[in-house]
Amino acid sequence: MARTTFCFFFLCLVALLHPSYSEVVTLGKWNVPAMFVFGDSVVDGGNVVFVYPNCTTATLPYGIDFPTGPTRRLNNGKNPADFLSHLVGIPHFLPAAMDPKTTVETILYGVNCAYSGSGILDSPPGVRKLFGAGTLFISLSQQIKHFQTITIPELRTQFDNRKELSSYLAKSIFVFNSGGNDLEQECSGPVQREKCVCDEFNESLLANFTHELKIVYNLGARKFVLFGIQANGCNPQYKATLLLGNVMRALNITQLQTRIYAEKIQQSLDVQNNSQ
Repeated sequence: MARTTFCFFFLCLVALLHPSYSEVVTLGKWNVPAMFVFGDSVVDGGNVVFVYPNCTTATLPYGIDFPTGPTRRLNNGKNPADFLSHLVGIPHFLPAAMDPKTTVETILYGVNCAYSGSGILDSPPGVRKLFGAGTLFISLSQQIKHFQTITIPELRTQFDNRKELSSYLAKSIFVFNSGGNDLEQECSGPVQREKCVCDEFNESLLANFTHELKIVYNLGARKFVLFGIQANGCNPQYKATLLLGNVMRALNITQLQTRIYAEKIQQSLDVQNNSQ
């Protein structure tokens, strides 16, 4: 059985948490046939526009630093998934799963299923703030469901047998960046900010996240890259919703929550790696 490899990044710091994950430095030398991406706006490759047409990410100033201009990503240039795909040798940008032009022929190098506003929990209330009530919400579990029910069957048509597909999936990299929106919403109100550092919330996030990872594992994934939760306390939108005197307190709480969750994820991954 192929060994499962978990690599864990702190977003922005891009620091490896443990010496056992030093393999990630040589990713470019790996034989990586494809990369599959799940998560939120940090790694969204443009899916949000196809689900929510009124989103303005297809126009400037979004994409102002991208080689081809606006790409429907929620940032000015390449996102972490773009840089990672280049590092492992993927020859082109991953197509967005929700793009009608994405076909079975275009996903052999992988596909980006990430959706802006999503979280580990199925219904973070922030999606209503971001895109309005009634907006179709594509959570992490729904992204994985799309991969399971649409991407996998399409890939099967490109291989002669299940053994070849299994080998392809085992060598591919599965990237996850999720949890920042859950944290931001849980810590956004005066009552919630006290609740967001409690063990119950952390355990809920961890249980849901590991459940989704196991689903992907059972589908054939063996190499995982997990990004840590970003420090939302520095988010301009988040700071703008707080009274000036509460900004530093909120920063301290969100930083603490990020660290607590990161430690729990690392412990969980250590157990998974050592059990192989």
